[in-house]
Amino acid sequence: MSATLILTTCGLSILFFILWLIALRVEAVKTLLRILTVCFLLGISFFSIFGFLASFEDVTNSGYWKVSYAVVLIFSVVLNLKIIGVLKSLWTKSSIFSSQKTS
Repeated sequence: MSATLILTTCGLSILFFILWLIALRVEAVKTLLRILTVCFLLGISFFSIFGFLASFEDVTNSGYWKVSYAVVLIFSVVLNLKIIGVLKSLWTKSSIFSSQKTS
């Protein structure tokens, strides 16, 4: 009970601090929010990997669990790559999608 209360208090304190920085329009808030979002999505990715591997045990309807964990994993990885900027750099540097014509 007390561990949950401590975690809730810490989470709300961090949220209040971030909202306070947003209200003051501090430029570092964007970077901080990107870092926190990436860390959160990494946690979701690791949870999905663990759940996907655990769904190979003898459980009824394990196919539904495998698909759901795989979808969440793909979504979180793609969103993470988009936030980091990997997808944007791949899209612009690729010769297939570039607007430059080669002669």
